[in-house]
Amino acid sequence: MSTFHTTFGAFPSRAYRPPVYGAAPVDLITKLASMVNAAKLPVLLLGMRASDPTTVGIIHNLLAKHPIPVLETFQAAGCISRDLEHLFFGRLGLFRNQPGDKLLAKSDLVLTVGYDPTE
Repeated sequence: MSTFHTTFGAFPSRAYRPPVYGAAPVDLITKLASMVNAAKLPVLLLGMRASDPTTVGIIHNLLAKHPIPVLETFQAAGCISRDLEHLFFGRLGLFRNQPGDKLLAKSDLVLTVGYDPTE
């Protein structure tokens, strides 16, 4: 019987940034805006925690001013309204979504809101 053994060192301290609660720091907002502006195909991926009314309203305002393609997990169903459906490329998760899969594969920046990797 073979045994698999490996050791991992601790992550460098600069790799860990403790979570920040509340409004995002201005430096991170500026960095994100630069990344979005530089991206050729940014995509917004919405997860289950993006479906509360306040977050949905903010997302709708963002997309009205800065239209980018949107994908949802099945748990985020309904976040995108009919007036924004031209930006909606389907749901990801259980079933194959070829347009969504292709979009993610070509995207050079994926922004997530309310996404949990367990989805």
